Amino acid sequence: MRTISGRTFAFRFALVLLCTSAQTIAQDDNEVMDEVITIGTRSADRSVQESPVPVDIIDAAELRRSPNIAGELGGLLQSAVPSFSMPRQSNSDQTDIVRSAQLRGLSPDQVLVLVNGKRRHSNAVISTESKVGRGSAAVDFNNIPTSAIERIEVLRDGAAAQYGSDAIAGVINIVLKDKADGGDATVSYGAHVTDLDPVDAEITDGQTLTVSVNHGLTLANGFINLSAEYRDRSATNRSGFDQLPTIGFGEFIVPIPSSGTPEAAPNDTLAGQRNYGLGDGESRDINLMFNAGFDLDSGFQLYSFGSYSDRDGEGYNFFRYPVSANNAISVHPEGFLPLGNVDVTDFSIAGGIKGELANGWNVDASIVHGANEFSNGLKNSVNSSLGAASPTDFDTGEYEYSQSVLNFDAAKSYEYGAVPVHVAAGLEFRFEDYSTEAGDPESYIAGTAVGCLACLTFGNDDTTKIGSQGGSGLQPSNIVNEDRFAYSVYLDLEFDISEDFLLSVAGRFEDYDDFGDTVNGKLAARYELTPGFAVRGSVSTGFRAPSLAQAFFAGTTTSFGVGGGLVQTLSLPVSDPVAGGYR
Repeated sequence: MRTISGRTFAFRFALVLLCTSAQTIAQDDNEVMDEVITIGTRSADRSVQESPVPVDIIDAAELRRSPNIAGELGGLLQSAVPSFSMPRQSNSDQTDIVRSAQLRGLSPDQVLVLVNGKRRHSNAVISTESKVGRGSAAVDFNNIPTSAIERIEVLRDGAAAQYGSDAIAGVINIVLKDKADGGDATVSYGAHVTDLDPVDAEITDGQTLTVSVNHGLTLANGFINLSAEYRDRSATNRSGFDQLPTIGFGEFIVPIPSSGTPEAAPNDTLAGQRNYGLGDGESRDINLMFNAGFDLDSGFQLYSFGSYSDRDGEGYNFFRYPVSANNAISVHPEGFLPLGNVDVTDFSIAGGIKGELANGWNVDASIVHGANEFSNGLKNSVNSSLGAASPTDFDTGEYEYSQSVLNFDAAKSYEYGAVPVHVAAGLEFRFEDYSTEAGDPESYIAGTAVGCLACLTFGNDDTTKIGSQGGSGLQPSNIVNEDRFAYSVYLDLEFDISEDFLLSVAGRFEDYDDFGDTVNGKLAARYELTPGFAVRGSVSTGFRAPSLAQAFFAGTTTSFGVGGGLVQTLSLPVSDPVAGGYR
């Protein structure tokens, strides 16, 4: 099988309807540099230019100008931020449907994602067969509709001492729109037109329709901003013609017990066809989001924001040949290409109150709850050990992760002698829960069907044919229901020692009831040598607590083994006796 693609031309057509007054798309560079940031500093009036650490700001207009045809937030960020990467992957199990993103080339779970300054929850599954971020459970950027975003702040510096676990590579803060009137609607359509050299043909695929709407409403003493996005993407395939040898290879050849000679005729007929899939599977997304604020007579503001998303996606697995240990030939006489069939539901809701006390302290108390549910399935598959009795569609298990975070933050600026000092301190309490459900029994049981040619040849102890092809189902013995609690306290100080010299010091203590505790610190400074020219730098320590999904995930994946044969790999938590671990 060759998977080399030739030249690709991607096009995108978008129609944007603005319901507000005319907007200026081009933005002056000086305005960007002077824009006040809310990340990397807790000073209320610090700009990008004055920040002691590197911060990028991407506004809604820049996201709208991105050439990414899919319209996904991850792809738009990849076009706008050089240090951000969200590569497309294929034949990578769950990562085909839930893509992982990297910041500064580090692991996807080493970037902390905030929405309106509040911690966002991660996925319920880890990347097991992915080329990028294997073993990580990252945040799904593509659950957030781009029409809801006012701007995105990217802190390209370690910030665990300021924000806690996961902020090793940096922090991405997504700031939602707070407009109380007007809005916009966007309709976008795009496709890939590829001269695919291995098949000597021009292919048009990956047709993508995106409809996005945003509208703000004025409420009594407040506002609510609503966003909705629908995306329908067709599959792409960049595989070449199958170069199957005349007599097959590896474990794909199964001798007929009565004759003892290789029988490759059913496999040979597939040579020169496009049997494999390499590219994006089909995907349909619905993303909803709101942002609201209500002013109280006391001068405080109640606020709330939340999101809901649902994704139905497919991902390619490896092709199974007719005469194979992985096939029941009575079910798939011409072989088959299993497709991962996944439904991902994501939900988040936040609420809080903020304002200034009589003594000058600005306080913010909030609670955020988020959950991610991953329903894993397969279609066009088979449990070859069941023979002709095997179904072709399977539910292989469910994974659910939820996170609740309670924050209290306080900040104040005052004069210490002749030096302005900005003080911030806060508490965070976090509760997490992780649970799984078993798949259909047919997705993991070992049958003894007489009609299974592979069973007769290799015996029922051959694990390559037990369970659904493309990944066996999660067994009842592997299901878990675990939770943990963590709390942290931080102190952040900034000293404007002079007009030219800024010094920042931060410290954080964090304790997990299963992971232990840690203390981390950060020191950053900026010195302006001449107007328009400054030097800055930082030094910090950091940490990352393993996620519950990493600690307790169990699942089966299939990949090529020695000699080209397909082998199943079982991932188990360290607490499982089979893994030889302990708690």
